[in-house]
Amino acid sequence: MRRRFHWENHGTDHAVLYGPEPYEIAAVVTLDYGDPDLQEGCWRVMSGEYRSLNFEEKNMSVSVEDIKRRVLIFLGNELRQKIADLNTDMSNVMDMLLDENRKEQG
Repeated sequence: MRRRFHWENHGTDHAVLYGPEPYEIAAVVTLDYGDPDLQEGCWRVMSGEYRSLNFEEKNMSVSVEDIKRRVLIFLGNELRQKIADLNTDMSNVMDMLLDENRKEQG
């Protein structure tokens, strides 16, 4: 099975982002109503894998679709940074190998 992300909606106040592996949970979005008298409710986004997907949105009038869109933007940015970091690491490793080859030959 191929790697992919996909949303599973559970009403207007809860969604789960699965991926990239099947049945792997990338993030959970829930509307926490809190105490109505204290107006302390908020959207909560939680992820064990992606740091940028752990946040709260205090504006409860934001739709779940807007929160999901924000999650995808944050996820895309985090993945883009991971690619950049991996490319830097690969370049460093290749430079080290070339340096070792030069030492052995010279």
